[in-house]
Amino acid sequence: MSEEILKALMQLFAIISKQGNNTDDEQHNLYIKEFLLSQISIEKFDNYYNQYEDYKAKQGTTSGGKTSVKDSVRTLAICKRINKTLSQKQKSVVLVRISEFIYVSENDSNLRLEIVETIGLVFKIDKQEFEKIILFSSANKLKDIEGNEDIQVYLDTENHSPNVNFINKSGLNNILFFC
Repeated sequence: MSEEILKALMQLFAIISKQGNNTDDEQHNLYIKEFLLSQISIEKFDNYYNQYEDYKAKQGTTSGGKTSVKDSVRTLAICKRINKTLSQKQKSVVLVRISEFIYVSENDSNLRLEIVETIGLVFKIDKQEFEKIILFSSANKLKDIEGNEDIQVYLDTENHSPNVNFINKSGLNNILFFC
């Protein structure tokens, strides 16, 4: 991922994290750390993580149950800026990452979902694809995706659910979802 895209994602993650209460900071911080370590070298980690922390510190908190105009304008500006440099597939991946960030905690507030919808609109993500991304990102249990033919699940035979489109891979320690 390019530096420009990573910087923009750090800003978007910071904006999203302030929507709602601060009880999920620890989960969001852990998600950011894991995300960054999967994208960049350890040498660059501190730089990007500190950017996220700085953006978050500048954000404050949102109250009143609505996304502030300032946050909406910032989100639009960031998305429009990176929209030009991303392919449609990359836009979908960015939306998946942002959705994962929201659903990493139990606090998937309407404010956060509004921002994700805005990002989906700016990126011109197809409505059905958007809904699949949200379903995929919000799934916490196999039961959440039972009967969904668009999501493949790789799991050990012991965890098999007959209503899930799955591929048996014995010895897996985790359940892997693919949309």
